[in-house]
Parts: sequence; C-alpha cells; structure tokens
Amino acid sequence: MKHIYILILAVCFVFTSGCSSSDSGSAKANNDPELGEALESYQTFLGNTLNDSTSLLDRYNALVDSLYVQDVSADQLANSLKEIIKDSSELVKHVDGHDYYHQNIQPYHRSLIGYINEQHQLFLDSIEMANNDRVDKGELRENYLIVKESQNNIINSWGTAAEPAEQQGKPF
Repeated sequence: MKHIYILILAVCFVFTSGCSSSDSGSAKANNDPELGEALESYQTFLGNTLNDSTSLLDRYNALVDSLYVQDVSADQLANSLKEIIKDSSELVKHVDGHDYYHQNIQPYHRSLIGYINEQHQLFLDSIEMANNDRVDKGELRENYLIVKESQNNIINSWGTAAEPAEQQGKPF
C-alpha cells in the first residue's frame, strides 16, 4: 500500500513540476485577459477546495491522534471515518465535476483531481484497516503525511500561476 501512495505522490510531483515552469500560465497572464479571468476563477475554486480538503484532513488527523491516546477504538474509528468518507466523496464529485478549459489551467486541475482522489483513498484504506481489525497507527500517520505533502505540492505549484493575480493586489 505504501508503494501506491509513493507512486501517486510521484505522479503528483511530475504534474506539479511540469506546472511550475516559467513558461506556464503565470508568465502569460498579463498578456492574456482570458487567462487572467481563468486564473482568478480557478484561484477561488482551488482555495475553497483546499479549505474543504484541509477540514477533512484535520478531522482524520484528530481521529489518528485519538487512536494514539486510546480515546477511540477501531470500531469508533470506522464509524467516524464513514462520515469523513461521505464528505470526501462529495468533494471528489465536486472537483471531478468542474472543467477548466483554458489550456494553462488544465494541468493544475488534473493535479488537483489526483490529489483529491489520493486523499479519498487514504480514508478508504483507513476504514478498511479498521473494519478488518488491523489498524496500524504508524501507517495511518505516514499515509496522512504523504497526503499532506501532496497538498503542499498543489499549493506550491499553484503559487507560480497565481503570481500575476497577487501582483494585481488580489490575495490567494
């Protein structure tokens, strides 16, 4: 299972590395008003999506912490994860349901879709562990950290595209 997360992380890294080139949309946004509008729209969408993602990860992290201090059992973990998975499924549908047709936005959106699905898989793998009474707190924590790193890669890669918006006084 660790190999799957590492593979997903590597794929996300490749996407984000390719997206952070100085020839990307950020360099051309000042010359292309359509791109500027697309960046602004996507920036709002991305910010809201990452806020929702962070909320899910915070809930998950609190559960893992509770496992370490023995405040929750595997059964309680599974019940709590059901709610997280339900909310995560909605987030996956929401992100998958948005198309950003500007060619400079598409690589970022593909990376975001990959990340959101990676996060969802974390929750699915965790509930499977809980349901099979084989909860490994260390593995849960490691996988959480891998997903958080992927989230940081998304934020960092987008930062290069958002620079023109910041130069125009628009916060990210």
